[in-house]
Amino acid sequence: MAGVTVFRLPVLSNSSVVEHDEEGISTPLDIVGKDPVTCFRELLEQDLRLCDVLFKDSHVLQKLKEANYSLLLFDWENLGASAILAQFLAIPSISLSYQGFTEYWLITHQPSFYAYTPHYLSRFSDHMGFWERLENVRMMISDNLLYDEFISRAEVLKLRHFPNSSWPHLRYTHERVSMHLIAHAHFAFDYPRPIMPHVQTIPGLLWTPPKPLSKPLEDIMTSATNGVIIVSFGTGFPTLPKAKAEIFAKVFAKLSQTVIWRYVGPPPRSLGNNTHLVKWIPQNDALAHPATKLFITHCGVSSTWETLYHAVPVVAMPLLWDQYQNARKLTDRAKVGETVSFLTLTETDLENAIEKVLKDRSYKENAQKMSVLLQDTPWTGYEELSYWINYVIRHNGTLFLHSQPQYKLTWYQYFLIDIIVFVTGLCCLVIVGTYICLVGVCVRATTSTLTSYIYRMCMLLGLHVYM
Repeated sequence: MAGVTVFRLPVLSNSSVVEHDEEGISTPLDIVGKDPVTCFRELLEQDLRLCDVLFKDSHVLQKLKEANYSLLLFDWENLGASAILAQFLAIPSISLSYQGFTEYWLITHQPSFYAYTPHYLSRFSDHMGFWERLENVRMMISDNLLYDEFISRAEVLKLRHFPNSSWPHLRYTHERVSMHLIAHAHFAFDYPRPIMPHVQTIPGLLWTPPKPLSKPLEDIMTSATNGVIIVSFGTGFPTLPKAKAEIFAKVFAKLSQTVIWRYVGPPPRSLGNNTHLVKWIPQNDALAHPATKLFITHCGVSSTWETLYHAVPVVAMPLLWDQYQNARKLTDRAKVGETVSFLTLTETDLENAIEKVLKDRSYKENAQKMSVLLQDTPWTGYEELSYWINYVIRHNGTLFLHSQPQYKLTWYQYFLIDIIVFVTGLCCLVIVGTYICLVGVCVRATTSTLTSYIYRMCMLLGLHVYM
């Protein structure tokens, strides 16, 4: 690629979240349903190790500086190394979020309204009840505290490698990032929310025209008189526990459709003649085939946007992290399928979901409608990405798109907590003051009335009272 230099750094370490099942096949199934914070902490630790490896290599740093680049494009999640590198190179920068919208007000100060903006790892829609909003706030605050701890540690590393630098604290680095590009986001599919002018959504980066299928796969597709069901749980989940695999196999054997299942390992004993196990599926090409009627998916980013592009209804079975939010949007907002729990999966649940989506035409109609909405754009995803990159380069940064006052607001100022407290206190003072005045008037009136009554009683009794 012209204008891009690739530096190979030493391998940091292997992720601790991947284990091996009894068949010896690598799978991260052990973290399904677990708290993602543990995994994120490991990823943040990787980022800190990357900081140490990169910034102690003076040769690499010198080559980067001498290359005189016009722009730094970095992954949004790579908060440590990229933030320090942006300060070191002192050039315009763009952050790219591959997972869509994330909620880190502490870092970006983007508008975040927790009442109707669900955390990107939650299972909530934008219609949340009291307890859902409470949990949503907890998740938001926990994330911000986690990243605040990480940024503080990264700042220590920065000062160790650049002790004479006068750069601002890493907490303020994103104030100098020219643009935040949110990949795989579109407000026809995502829950509407306010964004600042320097935040742009790019929905079509994963959309590519389908290629012809291999002859064996094409033969399976064309010979499926009742259509095809594609089953895949992404690159990270090539196999399933034996008990779960048997549930899938038994349900698939009952169907009249042909099933193409991406599965690695010994075939389940209950596998039917209509089910084909393959080690790999050209997913984009298979979903585009007119014979495809249903996609059983874990709702990863690629799977979600490919099925939206090709208008294929889904049975959503999220396994971890942002997949739950993708599944909720597919079934709740786009209404293109049904969700089934992987952890509590039964044959009945799976069979009912498949039958419902296949028989109800509304799912297919909604998928077609959503596909049209998402593709109604003047340019492709890569054209849009290229435009904004060149826009930032042409203008040597786009800080004029930023709201500078928002960076100076504390959280309590941003949410107007100080104003609410002041107005509430003022109202309380007015109420208390009014009450005291009324009580005083009433006491004086009562005292005067009582004195007059006693005087009249004394006169009736013939007593002389001097007031």
